[in-house]
Amino acid sequence: MRSHEWVEQNEERFVSWRREFHQVPEVGWTEFVTTAKIVEKLEGKGFLLHIGEDAIAADERLGVPDQEELDEAMLRAKEYGVPTALLDKMKNGTTGVVARLDTGRAGAHTVLRFDIDGLPIKEATDDNHLPFKESFQSTIAGNMHACGHDGHTAIGLAVAHYISHHQDELTGTFTLLFQPAEEGSRGAKTMAAKGWLTGADYFLSGHIGIQDREIGQVAATTTGFLATTKFDLAFTGKAAHAGAYPETGKNAMIAASAFVQNALAIPRHSEEQHALISVR
Repeated sequence: MRSHEWVEQNEERFVSWRREFHQVPEVGWTEFVTTAKIVEKLEGKGFLLHIGEDAIAADERLGVPDQEELDEAMLRAKEYGVPTALLDKMKNGTTGVVARLDTGRAGAHTVLRFDIDGLPIKEATDDNHLPFKESFQSTIAGNMHACGHDGHTAIGLAVAHYISHHQDELTGTFTLLFQPAEEGSRGAKTMAAKGWLTGADYFLSGHIGIQDREIGQVAATTTGFLATTKFDLAFTGKAAHAGAYPETGKNAMIAASAFVQNALAIPRHSEEQHALISVR
């Protein structure tokens, strides 16, 4: 069976997966249900699955939610039916999945990355919005998949199933990274630090709708995509009496304000993306 015939034969299933993920949008480091669904759909497909701290370098995480938010998300995951044993592997927000399949035949090591998190955005509830009109809107109040990561996850699973189904015709090794916490530029570092890109011959990734294109059109390129580094900064000062000895103090708020103003003075433009800075 030719590749396009296999895709067409399974298209309805892939669309249903995307809609399933769209209904459970979880923000970075709380993707407990999403991770469980990915694991469920990959089991028995010949992949060696890595979950929790086997998948990411937990100490490299940035922007981890506080414990109350993590506990609330884990409780929600239990209500969605995620097994306790799987939740234990993801405790404290070590979400995400790495799936590796070695064909047993010499060849390239190809790594593919798919992000899985949602955004803290309220989804529209009118018939002009397709997910609402066709009843697959978000079931988590205040969260939605507004950046296409539900589609990315479904595409990743489709690729995995294709590799599994055709593994006797393939060579080399395939590593699929289902990456948590892409929003805010946080999750990639944890997977890179874990060493999943070490020795890779090819690294492939992509994004739905990053530019205006005709429906069905794919743009393949090695340049022109965004890359980013995130820093958490803390400003510390020295307290002093504002009237008696103001000259002995060091005001951390003034230092932070000066940093923000100077950082945002760096020119930013969508056509010249060498130094785009955002402060949150």
